[in-house]
Amino acid sequence: MEARWPQKIGLAVGLTDARGNWISSDEDKSIILHAEPDNDGIFESSSVQLKKGQSVIESYYTPLREGKVAVKAIAGGLQNPQITIEFRYTPYVFWFIAVIGGLFGGIAKKVLEKARGRELLPGALVGCVTGWLAYILVPVLDFQSIQPSIQGASRLFLAFLYGFIGGGIGFLLFKPLLDKFRPARANH
Repeated sequence: MEARWPQKIGLAVGLTDARGNWISSDEDKSIILHAEPDNDGIFESSSVQLKKGQSVIESYYTPLREGKVAVKAIAGGLQNPQITIEFRYTPYVFWFIAVIGGLFGGIAKKVLEKARGRELLPGALVGCVTGWLAYILVPVLDFQSIQPSIQGASRLFLAFLYGFIGGGIGFLLFKPLLDKFRPARANH
């Protein structure tokens, strides 16, 4: 199962017969929901009540990071079925994070050059574009030499980092082009 943004995943919890068909509960049942690994997400409620005569109840799980999670419903004296949920962000989420990283990288570059106010705008705009380009091109250009040093980082952090670096150095790539459009200053 692949989830998309927003992250909330609906889970149908209930009783089934041997063929997998929903059946009504003959008594009130308390069902505990458990996920493994347990720190990769949050249940809306980790304990649900299936009332007598009910066959299914809905609960929600919100993943906190990408990856696979095994979800188990535990009810006393019954088999405890397990499902596996795999959560992945869509590429657009990473692109957006890279653009934000590029924005910050471009602004940081201009601030280091002592730019202020409206002078930051070109750095911000160029940073957005080159931050996104850096995120797209890093895997294509195979910069595996920097991967081991940041191996434990999440993909969201890497998108921001590549965007920030791209935003910071991107102005160097576009400076000759931007200089052509900059009005000449008169010397007094």
